[in-house]
Amino acid sequence: MIKKISTAFLILVVIGLALNFTFKNSGDRKTQLYPQTVITGFEQSTSTGGQVVNADANNFDPIVYSDSVVSYTDVRTGPETIYDLQSNGVPQQIWQDPNTPQNIHAVYTVNLTPTWPAADRRVYYMFSSDYGATWTDYGPNPTTGTNGFGFVSGLSDGSAIIGGHTDFGSAPTRLQVFADVAPGAGTFTTLDPGSNPFNSLQNIWGRIQPTSSLTNPTKFVIMGSINTTSADTVASYNRGLSVTTSSFSGYVRDMNIGNAEVYSFARGSDGRIGLVYVANDNVNLSNTGKAYYTYSTDDGATWTAPLLIWNPPVYLDGLYGVMRGISITYVGTTPKVAFELVGVTTTGTYYPSGKAGIGFWSPDVNGGNAVETPFDSTWSNNGNGGATDVMASISRPSISRSNDGQVLMMAFLVSRSDTDAIGSHYYDVYLTTSSNGGSNWKFPPTRLTNNSGPLRDNRFVSLSPTNDKTGGYYYANLVYQQDSVAGSVTQTPPAAESLAKQRFIRAKLDNVIGINQVSNEVPFKFNLEQNYPNPFNPVTKIRFSVPKSANITLEVFDVTGKLIATLARNEAVTPGVKEVEFNAVNLPSGVYFYSIKSGSYSETKKMVLIK
Repeated sequence: MIKKISTAFLILVVIGLALNFTFKNSGDRKTQLYPQTVITGFEQSTSTGGQVVNADANNFDPIVYSDSVVSYTDVRTGPETIYDLQSNGVPQQIWQDPNTPQNIHAVYTVNLTPTWPAADRRVYYMFSSDYGATWTDYGPNPTTGTNGFGFVSGLSDGSAIIGGHTDFGSAPTRLQVFADVAPGAGTFTTLDPGSNPFNSLQNIWGRIQPTSSLTNPTKFVIMGSINTTSADTVASYNRGLSVTTSSFSGYVRDMNIGNAEVYSFARGSDGRIGLVYVANDNVNLSNTGKAYYTYSTDDGATWTAPLLIWNPPVYLDGLYGVMRGISITYVGTTPKVAFELVGVTTTGTYYPSGKAGIGFWSPDVNGGNAVETPFDSTWSNNGNGGATDVMASISRPSISRSNDGQVLMMAFLVSRSDTDAIGSHYYDVYLTTSSNGGSNWKFPPTRLTNNSGPLRDNRFVSLSPTNDKTGGYYYANLVYQQDSVAGSVTQTPPAAESLAKQRFIRAKLDNVIGINQVSNEVPFKFNLEQNYPNPFNPVTKIRFSVPKSANITLEVFDVTGKLIATLARNEAVTPGVKEVEFNAVNLPSGVYFYSIKSGSYSETKKMVLIK
């Protein structure tokens, strides 16, 4: 919300300057109270141009890292950019084909012009056919015109479908989609949904969800929004009816959905399409900080009544609510939603250095009531300042799952105490996992960046919606942006110009969840108890006793001896009674065996899944 600046407010600004508070100018106003910072969709460079500083060498050598929790390879996908604002929310920049997992697709917004307007801002498409070890950079798509804020997903035949907001075809800059003619071909067909019928402003900031099959009448669903804080309707969705020609059902507006990429799609195992979003508070101030979930069982033609999943409590003179970062995945037909939490106000400001954390919601966790995860300011509280990029100190969670649904993965951003000359904080990418549907998350999470080499700023992390299990190991596949300078050139004060790069991480998950402690009483010996309930559908609990500190492995097998799930792999545990939850939502009915090993001790028991 944009309000007039009062005389009293200007007095507060002067006091704030005297006290050395950090401010951010969004292009429309300055604020200070905690200090607060304005929330805006401003995406133009505020830099005046000039020499590019702190440019990294064009180093394509991979970074290899390993510890007791995760091991990964980190490589560049190819392009680099001066314009470095990749997203206003959680990016959608990577897609691994679940049917051909060695095929991974990525997009990245690139602009090498130091000054605005950015005549060469484009969305680049990259493809890997070897699990991300090497990448082919196909360059910008479309090859002419401007394009920004790219997104990518995949069709049922394995072809990429990408988009952004572009003026391609002499159109006013607006959301357009491009479908590849074959997996990894890099030859795209333009799919233009047309202009926004509800407002003179065009829909930009796209998100996309393909349907379950290209044989369906609807091939994909898109959502876009307009760049304003004064309209009561800012977001609209549309259904793509073809991937070979521009055929759409027409935009449908939703007055409850906010703008600036505060929405996320996912698809369930039965083909349903889920949507989560931050509520539009432009006119209805009671929507501030709220998040909603809805879904469609007819490929986006109709949607269920929105379900409020986060109702923000009071925080200082505002609310502890959802600001920008929100994302969704499905385990079977059960939604799993992650969202950022930060102090926000009904006047359009937030507290970048105040309380922050990650929230989680699923109807089968905590009685369907959203929870605050351990990833909050009591764990890390470095704040944020300078070029804030409208981020909290813990923000932008990207949630996804393994192909078999056994493991949830969540990557998010955490500020460091390191700052630059204007007070901008450097950020790191963290990764955590859960193998019990989000009831518990591995804590502390694993830091994936700044584990070696010079200090770098790492933002805009995006996990593939689904991730492979190969050679008995689960993997997380993600991209993020790395820069030698903290913050974005779109901010005021702007970050110094530099060459930011997209990097890809393929992380092998050695342990996927922390084991729940049931009792601290030290047992006499190792013991594996019978799962309960048994028979079960689809969730059961496995309890075991550990008499001394040890490393344990807990696995599930089918009747043929095939490894179905690894609940813990060589995980260090303390003495006591422990418990792990096993979710068989994607498994058929039948007899399964679970086995525990620790040193010379091993034990196996039988359980029955009945659906």
